[in-house]
Amino acid sequence: MDGEVPTPIQKAANETLHAALVFCRNYSLRKDADPRCIYEVMEAIHEIPQSMNIWVKYNHDLGILRIHLMCFDPARWPGVHAPDLVGIFNNALEKFCK
Repeated sequence: MDGEVPTPIQKAANETLHAALVFCRNYSLRKDADPRCIYEVMEAIHEIPQSMNIWVKYNHDLGILRIHLMCFDPARWPGVHAPDLVGIFNNALEKFCK
């Protein structure tokens, strides 16, 4: 349907959300975990499902999804192995668009 998010974008977004949530789950178990890191990941991903639901309002713009994901800067968290959410999304999108 015209208003629905294309399947490759849905799959890429889901793969990115999965990676972010697995990171948060695993990182939160560390004794030295900084809750601000988890907060920043969640801040970056919390709008992704809603953005997918109102895809037509965003004029089918992938940039909107990337803007949300860019809110998390893994470079701020050295030694944590924090995920590059934009990179994960872009790689997944490339994989699913083949």
